[in-house]
Amino acid sequence: AAAPPGPQLKQLQVSVAAWNLQGHTVGRADMQALLPPGSDIYAIGTYSANRSAPASIIFASKAGFEKAAAKHLGSDYYLARSHAYRSMHLMIFAHRDLRESSVTAESGHVCTGAFSADLGATGFGGADGSVQVVLTVGATSIAFVYVRLPKGPGTSTRNSHLMRVFETTPLKAKHWTAQQFICMRNRVVLFGDLNYDVSMDRATIEEKVAAEEWESLVEFDQVSSLRAPLSQHLPGRLAPPCDPARMLFMCFDEAPLTFPPTYRALGTPRLPGWPTRVLWKKDAGVECVSYRAPLPAGCSASRHQPVLAEL
Repeated sequence: AAAPPGPQLKQLQVSVAAWNLQGHTVGRADMQALLPPGSDIYAIGTYSANRSAPASIIFASKAGFEKAAAKHLGSDYYLARSHAYRSMHLMIFAHRDLRESSVTAESGHVCTGAFSADLGATGFGGADGSVQVVLTVGATSIAFVYVRLPKGPGTSTRNSHLMRVFETTPLKAKHWTAQQFICMRNRVVLFGDLNYDVSMDRATIEEKVAAEEWESLVEFDQVSSLRAPLSQHLPGRLAPPCDPARMLFMCFDEAPLTFPPTYRALGTPRLPGWPTRVLWKKDAGVECVSYRAPLPAGCSASRHQPVLAEL
C-alpha cells in the first residue's frame, strides 16, 4: 500500500491475515503461513485464538500468542499495538525502520451483541463486534478494522452490525458518519469473520466445490453482491440499492476469490463459503499482490481456513 505524497513518502508492504481458530492454538507452521517474510507491517486478526469463546469472556488476554508472533518475526519487528476484547484479538507488528517515520497507534473495540435483541446470549457475551487499530506512519493513517459479524440466513442482521461497527467506533469523532470515518483515513482495511454466505442451496454449492467452479459460486457470494456496482446485476443480490451497508461496501475493493471456500461445512448445517475476508478502501495507490488461503486444505484444526492478503 503506497503512502500519499508528502515528506514521508514511502512504499509500504502490508500483510493482513484473519482466522477464526475456534479455540485452537496457532502452531509454528501456522505462524509461518500467517507471517510471510518481507512486509513492513503485519496485521493479524483472530477469533477464539488459543481458547474458546466462553473462556475468553473470563480471560481475554492473548499475551502468549503475541509473544510467539514476536519471536517468529524476530528482532527487526516490534509490537506496535494490540487490542483484545473477549474472543476478538488484533495485533499490529511494524518494522523497526518505520520508527524513523514517527509511528503512533490507537485502538478500541465495538461490541454489537447488546445492540441487537435477536442474537441471544452469544451476542451479549461479546462474540460479535470489532477490534480496531489506527496506525499512523508519518503522514499516513491506516485503520485496521477486524470484525466478527453474526451468522444466520439473509444479510440484514450482518449489515446492521457492520454499520454499527463503523458508526460507533471510538476511533472517530462522534459527529462523523461511518462513511466519513472511511474517508478521513488514508487507508482502511476491513477484514475478519464477515460471515456472509453463498446464496445457493447446499447440493449445488457442494457440486460446484467438487468441480472447482469458484467463479460460478462467486456470482452468488453475498459480499460480492453487496460490492457490485448498482448497474451490475448479480444473481445473489439481496440488499436494495439504497441499503447503507451496500453503500459502505462499495467503498471497498477485494481481490478475486481464486481459492476454494475456506469454511468446511461437513457435518454442520452451515453452508460452505468464504466467511473470512480481507477488503481495503478503494485507492489507485493500493495494490493487492497476493490473496489466498495460506494453509493447505485440511491442515487447519479449525473448520475455518485463514485468509491472507499482501498489499
